[in-house]
Amino acid sequence: MRPGFIAYEGGSASAMTRVGGRSNHRGWHGVTRHQAILEEAVARHRAGDLARARVLYQQRLKAAPACVDARYLLAMLDCQQGRFANAAGPLRRLWREQPGRFDIGYTLGRALHELGEFPAAVEAYARVMRGDPGNREAFVEAARSLMALRDWAAAAGVCEVGLAVHPADAALHLALGVVAGAQKRDARAVGALRRAVALEPVNAEHHCALGRALRLVNRTGEAVAALAEALRLDPGLARARLLQARLLPVAYGTEAEVAAWRARVAEALDGLAAFTPTTPDAVRAAFDAVMDSTNFYLAYQGQDDRALAVLWGDLVHRVVAARFPETAPTSRPSRAGRPARGGGRLRVGFRSAFLRDHTVLHLFRRWMTDLDRERFEVFVFADGAQDDETARLAAEVEHFRVLPADPERGARDLRRESLRSLIHLDIGMEPAGQCYGSLRLAPIQAAAWGHPVTTGLRHIDWFLSSAAMEPEDGDAHYRERLLRLPGLGVGFSPSLAPPPPADRRALGVAADDALFFCAQSLFKLLPQHDHVWADIAERVPTARFLFLESSAPGVVDVVRRRLDHAFAARGLRADDHVRWAPMQDHRGYLALNAACDVFLDSVGWSGGRTTLEAVACGLVPVTTPTAFMRGRHTAGILNALGLPDLIAADKAALVELAARLAVDVGWRDGLRARMLAARAGLFQARDWLPALESWLIETANP
Repeated sequence: MRPGFIAYEGGSASAMTRVGGRSNHRGWHGVTRHQAILEEAVARHRAGDLARARVLYQQRLKAAPACVDARYLLAMLDCQQGRFANAAGPLRRLWREQPGRFDIGYTLGRALHELGEFPAAVEAYARVMRGDPGNREAFVEAARSLMALRDWAAAAGVCEVGLAVHPADAALHLALGVVAGAQKRDARAVGALRRAVALEPVNAEHHCALGRALRLVNRTGEAVAALAEALRLDPGLARARLLQARLLPVAYGTEAEVAAWRARVAEALDGLAAFTPTTPDAVRAAFDAVMDSTNFYLAYQGQDDRALAVLWGDLVHRVVAARFPETAPTSRPSRAGRPARGGGRLRVGFRSAFLRDHTVLHLFRRWMTDLDRERFEVFVFADGAQDDETARLAAEVEHFRVLPADPERGARDLRRESLRSLIHLDIGMEPAGQCYGSLRLAPIQAAAWGHPVTTGLRHIDWFLSSAAMEPEDGDAHYRERLLRLPGLGVGFSPSLAPPPPADRRALGVAADDALFFCAQSLFKLLPQHDHVWADIAERVPTARFLFLESSAPGVVDVVRRRLDHAFAARGLRADDHVRWAPMQDHRGYLALNAACDVFLDSVGWSGGRTTLEAVACGLVPVTTPTAFMRGRHTAGILNALGLPDLIAADKAALVELAARLAVDVGWRDGLRARMLAARAGLFQARDWLPALESWLIETANP
């Protein structure tokens, strides 16, 4: 049962009260048999005997097919039992006949939302809000449907209008907090959610939402407390339990913190190893929690994530399978997408939420555009934001589809194309990817290294990686079967010509300083490697390190404190050596590359696109590879350029190599000349393409 469908006082509850109260109404002399049937149906409905209530409603409608209350309450019962498709048509007809019954419109909006018809749901709620502004729930649900459409500005506007009428409504403050978080208006999100908690301190969902918002601003200690309170109030709250299993700081203060947080997540995942939702409400709540976020930050701890990723992947699989038991069977359709022997083309699909001006598209565009059209029919599926780069890709490929916001409908769309192979470019970057990856949508399913770590999902058969970047023991790091494509495994082409260099003086850098560009996002920098910058500065007093600020509140402060400590341990002041630049647009970012002397790769999470763009700008990279593929991107790029001289064996060697690049300008210029001579070959390489095509053919015809 879905009690939320009978909570609205103007909805079925009022219809039930109206029907149930007639026999006691002053002047009511006798009750007809048909009215008695309806009253008994309502009594059964209230008591939770839905099967008997259904029979009685149907008896009433057999005698009086036009009875509005019986029709509405039967549709409401369908909604409570998850039969939204059955309810939507009758509710539409009822509202046409009874346009002033806004309770009917509200219930129709709920049914349409559950069916994934979000624009129609918003339209229904809009009519309700205009005609019955006292219906607080209509504002909340309208915001929810707009959030499903990712129309965050409109959702925020609905919340604000609703709060002007209902300023003490906790659910509206909750919705506003969720929307503000999606807009990255973090302070507003936390404030709205704290208000929701203050208004309804015993509501576990409010504490859980506050915990999520606090996590996003790197206030993880407070987030832990909020989630603990949520689970104290409701020990079975799925959203809080699943959030605990992926609650990690954006940035760590010490190496000990990394270990402590990893242990906490491992314990939470172990506690969910047998978790499988069974009731409709539990399934829906667990799926909403899965669609809230991924275990994205786990990979940035620099450790072997396979065991934890499998625990998370199996948890997601159980939840998604319970939510969509009929959407995608788990067995592999044997002939889907396979050409008839002797003719036809293989149907190959690529799916991503980042087919826009984003690293994923820039790395993998040529996988989608360069396959031989005589042998492959390519389908590209976008389920995220779009821009001019999206439009350009759509014009370059044979079939381009935009997936609906509702993943159930999206899964149906994917299955409808009868693909032989489906390649997910970035599972782990956002929630929909882990949902689609948990379903069997094609006989062969693979993940690419848009997020370069195992998906942990049982229905992802292959992980497509780079021979130049994988270590010898790389197979052990994946649940999937590993395919090492030759070279970098991708075809990258710079999207912009290098602009003029940024003004070094404006950055606080003198002409004779050695400027190292430290371009990676701050959450990729682990505290155990902070000494590298201080060690270089100890050897090269003119060394300057340029970092980019973070959009995540509090992260810059954490990293600043760590750098202060690392430099102080060498008797130095971080402020003398460290420079900060605000977040840049793409052209501004490239101008920073052009202004620097050396690209200092981060240890543990190596530069991929960042290193390729440094090379495009003529900036010499230096790196040390680590144990996992995600720590070896730059080493692979340098080997492809014929520049193993710039690859250090360990951190101590990295410090020495970086120091020499800073002071030996002639040697650095010689390496730069070699890099520029080899650059075109790197960007034009197509050695990966025949291997990708061969793999597609071989797996299609085992």
